Amino acid sequence: MKEIFVFIIWPLLAIIIYLIGRHFSAKKRIKSSIFFVSFLALSYIFLIFLAIIAPPPSLPKSLDVEVVSVNGMEGFVMIVDADDFGKIKVPPFNVTIKVIEPFNNKPISGATVVISGAETVATGKTGEEGIVILYIKNAILEENIQQEDMSIEVTAQGYFRYVNKEGIKLVRI
Repeated sequence: MKEIFVFIIWPLLAIIIYLIGRHFSAKKRIKSSIFFVSFLALSYIFLIFLAIIAPPPSLPKSLDVEVVSVNGMEGFVMIVDADDFGKIKVPPFNVTIKVIEPFNNKPISGATVVISGAETVATGKTGEEGIVILYIKNAILEENIQQEDMSIEVTAQGYFRYVNKEGIKLVRI
């Protein structure tokens, strides 16, 4: 916004002042060209001042998301024990997720993690170590469905949004 003001509006204002000054220069003996140059010089000094006090925002970075465990078992699969292929309510389970920066493995704290699918949603924020444990309850495995995917979505300030539509798998055995 400030760049638009300084690079477009401010010079247009300078040109208008130059033309007004030129129109009245015979009567008031204003050197409009000197005024115009000094006005533009001041505008660029103002731009440098703005850049110092309010630098442009940094570009978002990517993040890595790892499903550490599902119900205490390493990996991203929740095995659902079922006798038949009818609709079943999945027993409650925990999912441990770690969110890090990909290049330096620095944990990202305060990231919002949302797991959705199988007719349920769970959400939480990562701690100092970049880890969140989410409690999944009321998940449903529909009739005649062997496997259901649950989506993982992670958002954090200054980072690109992460979405994995097949982040966790509920598998009927």
